[in-house]
Amino acid sequence: MSNKPFHKQAWFWILLVVLIFIVAGSLGNDSSDTTGDVISDNPNNNKENTQPLSNENKEECNPNWECTEWSECSSKGQKTRTCADMNHCGITKGKPRESEECVKKYGIGDSISVGYLDVTVNDVETSQKIGEYIMDTFMGEKADGVFYIIDLTIENKAKESKNLYDCFSIVDDQGRSFSYDTNAEIYYEGKETLMIATQLQPGLPKEGIKIFDLPENSKDLKLKIECCGLTPETGYIELE
Repeated sequence: MSNKPFHKQAWFWILLVVLIFIVAGSLGNDSSDTTGDVISDNPNNNKENTQPLSNENKEECNPNWECTEWSECSSKGQKTRTCADMNHCGITKGKPRESEECVKKYGIGDSISVGYLDVTVNDVETSQKIGEYIMDTFMGEKADGVFYIIDLTIENKAKESKNLYDCFSIVDDQGRSFSYDTNAEIYYEGKETLMIATQLQPGLPKEGIKIFDLPENSKDLKLKIECCGLTPETGYIELE
């Protein structure tokens, strides 16, 4: 009879140990499940963070070009400048030209070579009439607008004699072209008129005049020279 209490106590401790193992195992499984959930969420989060921005979220960059002043013409007939984008877009969209050919301008006193002719405008005068009154009768020509009397020196640069062609006209700021007035040139007294048939010897400059009847208040007038033959060259001398 004395052994029964001992057996009851033994079974109590055995059951207690079993319960402890069962509870500990249950807690371990819960902890591993939680950890697994956290790890499985990370790949999704990383994918969301590394997705590229859509085109709707990208802001378009428009260059703002600013250029320096043009340089002087080089010996090769080129002028240059530098253009920079103030917005630093890193693209060349709409970038202005940074080099171009120089167009030399000729004025009164300058010599220009066109074809085999060297031409210089020495002076420009204006008048309302060409000629004079003789016995109360005007022997001359009155301008419809204003006569422009162009004093020229021309030289034949070819190796042989040439006859002067119809190579002079005047253009204005509207692109209108005016031929010389032959009637006014007939009545002009003074320097020789440079007629179409004027013969030009090589290397011998010849001075004379051409007269044009132009509208009053004409602007940006240029003497246009075309010389010579079937494919003439063209040059311009500014008269103002």
